[in-house]
Amino acid sequence: MSWIKRVKRGNLIYLYECTSVRENGKVKSKLIKYLGVESDVSKVPKPKTKRINPEQIYPTRSFRAGDVALLWHVAELSNMINTIDRICIGQENVEGPSPGKFLTIWAINRALDPQSATQIESWVPTTILPQLAGIKPEMFTKDALLSALDAICVSSKTTGRVQSLIPQIEEVLYQKWRLYNPINVEKDEQYAFDLTSLISFSQTCPLSEAGHKTRQTKQLQINLSLFASKEDRYPITHIVHPGSFQSITTVTNLIVRLRELAIPPGTIIWDRGNTSTTTIREIESLEWNVICGVSKTLKKVKEILAVTDPPIKPEYLVDSKAMNLYAMKVEDSLYGNRGAVTVYTNIDRKISDLKKRNVAILEITRDLKRLEENSHSMSLEKLQSSIDEVMGEWSRFFKISTKSGEHGTELIWSPDEGERGLAEKLDGKWLIYASDPLLTAEHVVKSYIEKDFIEKLFENVKSYEEIQPLRHRLESRVFAIIFVCTLALRLKAVLRWIIHAKKQESDLSVEMLMKKLEHVEYVEFNVGDSTDAYFINMQKKTLKYLSDVGLDIAFKGKVKTL
Repeated sequence: MSWIKRVKRGNLIYLYECTSVRENGKVKSKLIKYLGVESDVSKVPKPKTKRINPEQIYPTRSFRAGDVALLWHVAELSNMINTIDRICIGQENVEGPSPGKFLTIWAINRALDPQSATQIESWVPTTILPQLAGIKPEMFTKDALLSALDAICVSSKTTGRVQSLIPQIEEVLYQKWRLYNPINVEKDEQYAFDLTSLISFSQTCPLSEAGHKTRQTKQLQINLSLFASKEDRYPITHIVHPGSFQSITTVTNLIVRLRELAIPPGTIIWDRGNTSTTTIREIESLEWNVICGVSKTLKKVKEILAVTDPPIKPEYLVDSKAMNLYAMKVEDSLYGNRGAVTVYTNIDRKISDLKKRNVAILEITRDLKRLEENSHSMSLEKLQSSIDEVMGEWSRFFKISTKSGEHGTELIWSPDEGERGLAEKLDGKWLIYASDPLLTAEHVVKSYIEKDFIEKLFENVKSYEEIQPLRHRLESRVFAIIFVCTLALRLKAVLRWIIHAKKQESDLSVEMLMKKLEHVEYVEFNVGDSTDAYFINMQKKTLKYLSDVGLDIAFKGKVKTL
């Protein structure tokens, strides 16, 4: 007869089958066999795990997955796919191919590994995107992608006019984003508006024109303006303009778009190139406020700056880590009775401007003395040409005249102390107009200098998404492909805000996170007679980071960390 013997070692209990035997007149226990570790039921061993020959585990396919899976998850959070599909084809949650899926995938490609339609069809099958979208890899063709572009913007064959759904899609995307990430209602939302140029290689596209900076190089360009939220850097809307349009011309298009957008009036911040009496009055007529730089070339601005010097005292200091700024308000509305004017001084720029001008004046003075000595042997035309070459942009700081006399050509010159004195009064100083007269000087200046985030969005489009040079010859395709690039900006903006909301002092940028996920793959493999799949090559600290910000759900718990 046998029984089960329990032996406790540490936190585990080991089970042995034993029997009794008599040896030399004594009864002893004898081990029959080891049964294993006790389970939750007393004296019942745990079932033995099945051992599999390692040779039976082998991968079958692998796909790029880390960064693409995360951005696809962000697109779903933003309702990007369904929004595009509902506006384009009237339905959501489409099974199989749809414009929303194709354009979102193209936007992910632009954000990670920008390629044209002729190359993206070979890129997509190497990723997990077909599985996520529920589309067969072979369906990602150039024609399918271009058809998706035409679904949102197309030229009418009868009228020749462009019919675009882009403004409607952008408005709905922003409304859904604001529901997901509402702004504090106690304050007006601030927005930034700016313009940039994109090089175009298309000679036939009506938008391709020579800009004021590209006429000498004979390059064509297309201009892009962007209107974005300062709070979360989310691109609300964009406008594409012909290459010859200047900044101030584009404000009219913005005003039209603001009337279409269902957003409450806030404060728009723009650069001095957009500022004029007309643009300010038009914006303010819509009950919007504006904070804008004003050009120093205006006589009134020069007069204000010349007599205003913000004191270098703590109470006038603008809290800025990047620049040494002092600011004060001035009792002059400049553009009417509604607004207020702020003057600020950048101490570092003031010293730099002064040094640069003094060095230039010193060098020009030496050159003029040499020309004066040699002018008698020069023709009047030669002397004037030499003077122009010496002076360059500094001519206003000198009084110069030439004349022909008995002893040859003569150069008469002297420094213009009045111009130099005026320049010194303007060094490192700028003027900002604000519609709201109750804003403090510090608030106005900080709001204005913090608008540079929109320039970083432009840099992202140009450098990371490689939007230029534009090669599309159809106007509608140019509109559509630029929209795809703004979708990529939206994906990054949403991801950045999710990280910021969960980790206030995160030292990991969106670009760094994408870099860490770049080599994470989704691998399918066989285990004996069954199949399984996991995300591999992810570092433990990266997975923990994703878990902390609530984004590990993009990988559905099937991660094998390093």
